[in-house]
Amino acid sequence: MSLPAVPLSKPDAGFTLVEVLVAVALLGMIGAMVFGSLVMTTRSVEAGRDHAAKEQTIRRVLRLMAEEIALSKR
Repeated sequence: MSLPAVPLSKPDAGFTLVEVLVAVALLGMIGAMVFGSLVMTTRSVEAGRDHAAKEQTIRRVLRLMAEEIALSKR
């Protein structure tokens, strides 16, 4: 009487610890790049708003100066 052939080891399903660590490291690097890009974009938008506000103030001052000059010539 012979026993049926049973494989001694079956292939394990799933990921190894090294694969999981590599995936987590890659996701961390991608997340850091996205976060850095978001911070830079936010700073750029704020700088643009500040610049636009300064330009608007300069335009107002120049318009007032032009009006004062025009009124003084009368």
